[in-house]
Amino acid sequence: MPVVQSPRIPRKFPVPVWMKLVLLLAVVLGLVIRSYLHKNDIKNIQISNVMISDYTKISADVTFEVENLARYAYKDQAIMIKIFTHNGEEIASRLAAVDIQPKKKQRFLKVLDKFERPLQDDEVPVAEVTLYKPGLLD
Repeated sequence: MPVVQSPRIPRKFPVPVWMKLVLLLAVVLGLVIRSYLHKNDIKNIQISNVMISDYTKISADVTFEVENLARYAYKDQAIMIKIFTHNGEEIASRLAAVDIQPKKKQRFLKVLDKFERPLQDDEVPVAEVTLYKPGLLD
């Protein structure tokens, strides 16, 4: 009868505690740096002249100006666009990405065409445009 030997299984070594602590500190430091950079973005980017240029019962064209005060460009900067009724009820929102050139003021036009409900005949929409903030440690 042939002799079958089981394969050698190498011993498993646990991850050292000091390595876990270093990784935890690196994650915390990364979150703090991300939070600082996002606060810096809010100081460098100014949004103004927000208005609805044209609207129907189910869509609206929102125009706004973005001014970059920094010396570097922001590529794919997240902008949150919200449309409210005159009663303060939010009926549409959209997350859009814009490219902002350094030391320039640019005008953008974004179309929101998916309303939660159609506008009534007597309702006038109001737009709000802000920088999109990430969720963890704003």
